Amino acid sequence: MNAASLPTNILLISASLLCLFLIFYFYRVTKSFDQIKDEVKKISAKLDPLIGSMTELSEKVNEISDGVKEPVDLVRSTVADVKERVNSILSFESKVRSGIEDPIFRLIKALTAIVNGVEAFWKNYKK
Repeated sequence: MNAASLPTNILLISASLLCLFLIFYFYRVTKSFDQIKDEVKKISAKLDPLIGSMTELSEKVNEISDGVKEPVDLVRSTVADVKERVNSILSFESKVRSGIEDPIFRLIKALTAIVNGVEAFWKNYKK
């Protein structure tokens, strides 16, 4: 053996070991990918029924919300009608009050003036 063949042999053995290590490493990486693929398949198999259930649930919620819209609209229109009627009653009450208050105040003033006049008359009559 000569001096140059020893480093060459060490390099060849190192390269061979490196190739074996890379083959083992790629085998482990491939095995990990296979495990990941199996887990993704399991998750996918579990997600399909879940997605179906969520779709059904979404459709039912849409049906319920569509069913609730009509009564809510009815309640809104009823509340608006009641509000309108209350406003008209309050407006009528205000008109009646303003129509009655003025004549009543004039009558009270007139009666007060008459009472004051009669009282003044009696005071002067007594003197």
